[in-house]
Amino acid sequence: MPELVQTAVRLVSQAGRVVVVGLSAHDAPLRVGDLAFREIDVLGVSCCNGDEFAEAASLVGRRRGALAGLVTPEFSLDQTPTPIDYAIRHRAEAME
Repeated sequence: MPELVQTAVRLVSQAGRVVVVGLSAHDAPLRVGDLAFREIDVLGVSCCNGDEFAEAASLVGRRRGALAGLVTPEFSLDQTPTPIDYAIRHRAEAME
């Protein structure tokens, strides 16, 4: 959905990176000045087909314990300020 790319660019932090995974024929108009002014990288990734992606998702599900250290606490979208505050207060626990 083009709106998701636009939202990601709007919400990503200064000097952040937006990664677009997947394929689409839709246009996602962006204000080009935001990319340079905020030093944002936008990266497109299409490294696998549907079967390979399904296998990767299955592997993550099977190896949940091995990957647990990569996942920080999860917050819903309506809690947006909470994860930012959490990351500031628990710097060692939040991924940088």
